[in-house]
Amino acid sequence: MRVRRVDTLDAFEALAPVWHAVATESGQTSPFLSHEWFGCCWRAATPARRPEVLLVEDSAGPVAMVPLVHWTGALHGLPVRFVGMLNAPDTAFADWLIVGRPEPVIEAVLADLASRGDWDVMALNSLPASSLTLKALQAWLPGRHRWQPIRPLSSPYLNTTGTWEEFWKGTSQRFKKTVRNVRNRLAKTGTVSIEEHRAVAPDSPAFADLL
Repeated sequence: MRVRRVDTLDAFEALAPVWHAVATESGQTSPFLSHEWFGCCWRAATPARRPEVLLVEDSAGPVAMVPLVHWTGALHGLPVRFVGMLNAPDTAFADWLIVGRPEPVIEAVLADLASRGDWDVMALNSLPASSLTLKALQAWLPGRHRWQPIRPLSSPYLNTTGTWEEFWKGTSQRFKKTVRNVRNRLAKTGTVSIEEHRAVAPDSPAFADLL
């Protein structure tokens, strides 16, 4: 397998058709894994963060996209050059887009990174627990590279049970007063409409509006 580094925005934009094809064939169609989303992440990167994408190809063509970002920080009080997943503060998760088995892609990517001298530590804490890439890495890394699990990221949320009326009755007077104040302030701003989309395809009008 060959690994090609894409480290300019123009070259990244030119990847759009290939990215869409790999995403579709891999079955990973989340908006957070789309070319458009990573384009937003690329443009939002500060000067201290250097984005790049590793395009992995076999004899038949592209088989993987690995969006990465480089930055400097500290680990145990020592300066460290990190490489991790390209993301933004609003990114729910990030992952490698892989067609077929992840192990050959992992081997090719880590061999390419090992041949470079521009990083010290790889931090992949944006990979979701359900990621096939993460599971393959956990099985492939032992005996090859030093690694350790790090605390996963979590998005806070509130679980409710029963009806809204039952939930509302169980809240405090202070909470009810806060909700009434918010409703009054919203009412003064005019009509507010809310749309809920439970399945958003990367090429849908709803995702275009979001971007």
